[in-house]
Amino acid sequence: MHEVLKHGHKKISAIMGRTESNDRVRQRIEGIKDALSYNGWNSDSLEVIETTHDVESGGDAFETLMAGESPPTAVICGNDVLAVGAIQRARKLGMSIPEDVSITGFDDIELARIVDPPLTTVHVPHREMGRRAASELVDMIENKTPGNSINLETNVTLRKSLGTPSAN
Repeated sequence: MHEVLKHGHKKISAIMGRTESNDRVRQRIEGIKDALSYNGWNSDSLEVIETTHDVESGGDAFETLMAGESPPTAVICGNDVLAVGAIQRARKLGMSIPEDVSITGFDDIELARIVDPPLTTVHVPHREMGRRAASELVDMIENKTPGNSINLETNVTLRKSLGTPSAN
């Protein structure tokens, strides 16, 4: 989120999975709102579309955002699959990424590197997450412990889908 703001975006929207029964999606939305507030923005102005986690739904949500009265200059997606759907729909609508709109994702799956343009995304250490989860599970079973929540470091992988908004 800070990278999006550093690039000069003032109208930001989000495409996320459903928040019902999904604390990770809720936390991602809260993280975006916290970053907006921290940077002096009204976090209530963030338009969020919740949808299922597939390419077509990401495209549909993107089209809905862009059809509004004040379309965003940047769209933050809750995962890379939604972001790829948004990129594909943007192209179908005749838009250029990032010249007309920037799109970001979350996860840094292989798809993020091969989509055109390559996707700016949050890199999640999936292997380490799996290793730690397995270790916690074994500990819970063998030692009858309740389990621990473990925070892993993430970082933004800058690629070509994030740019400076045009002056239009």
